[in-house]
Amino acid sequence: DRWELSHVVRAVLAMLSLILLTTAIAIQSA
Repeated sequence: DRWELSHVVRAVLAMLSLILLTTAIAIQSA
């Protein structure tokens, strides 16, 4: 379970970083 949780957390962090990166680019270009 711990490994699965780790993968879930890693996936969530990856999606958050991607969203933050996209948001930052959108703000800079706007």
